[in-house]
Parts: sequence; C-alpha cells; structure tokens
Amino acid sequence: DMFQASSANDITFWVLHPTVDRLWHYKRLGNLANYDETWDPYHACYGHNPTDFQPFKNLLDSRDEYYTNAELYDLFRPDRPTVPYMY
Repeated sequence: DMFQASSANDITFWVLHPTVDRLWHYKRLGNLANYDETWDPYHACYGHNPTDFQPFKNLLDSRDEYYTNAELYDLFRPDRPTVPYMY
C-alpha cells in the first residue's frame, strides 16, 4: 500500500517513483501550453501546499533552513542550466 508514509518500505516504490519523476520532467520540458503549473495552496493536509516546509535542508546550498515545496519544485526544474542530481 503506497498511500501511507511507509511507502518507501515497499520495493516497488523504488521502481515507480523515479519513473514517475522522469515522466513529470518530460512533461515539464514539453509543450507548456498544455501543462498548468499553478499550485492550489488550499490543501488541508500539511505538506501539500507550496509554502509548507519539508524535512530537507542543506541539500544544495549552505543555508541552514528547511526548503518549502515551492523552493524544491524550482530547484529541481528540468530546464535549469544545471540540475543538482542525476538518475
């Protein structure tokens, strides 16, 4: 059951998650007229809104601050001159 927070314990998570990421990046690099990047900021569940913080900091810089979803979304844009990770 990959709906719970324990999804990373499921072996299929490690196959499916990067595949969905690659498809998402492909979509973001494609025809942006057909892709809506607006983000509804009114989710009741914490962690789903653009300004909600995630438990990650100092991943790509020396700031000792947690990243928001919006910051992570921007950091991992596939059209950036340098992408801070590799599959």
